[in-house]
Amino acid sequence: MATSPGLIARCSRFLGTVLGRRAESDDSRVLRGTAVRQSDGRFRFDLTVRALHEDPSHYCDAVEVLAPDGQRLRTLALRPGSAGSESSTYELEDVSVPPLTAFVLVRARHSWRGYDNRNLRIELPQ
Repeated sequence: MATSPGLIARCSRFLGTVLGRRAESDDSRVLRGTAVRQSDGRFRFDLTVRALHEDPSHYCDAVEVLAPDGQRLRTLALRPGSAGSESSTYELEDVSVPPLTAFVLVRARHSWRGYDNRNLRIELPQ
């Protein structure tokens, strides 16, 4: 009985999700990030996002900046990428951060899986 490679990949992703594991071949996460304080006191974030995927309908569809208490400070919606893309850099400007905040958390959202609790901590310049 012949089996399609696409069917095997879909079954592998499904089983990885059911078993609580993530398939590295279909993943979204923020790899790197820097914060720059703008002249008005708000911040600009330069973020490198990894978006490995085998299927064009599975992609990184948003990046979110959170305060340490989990308060959402800004969400950047992303367009679908091409299948197999590796990483892209995005600039997110004019982000207001509460006073005396030392760091923010940044996370990527996968179009199919949502958020995965792998946050990147970015220290804020004072």
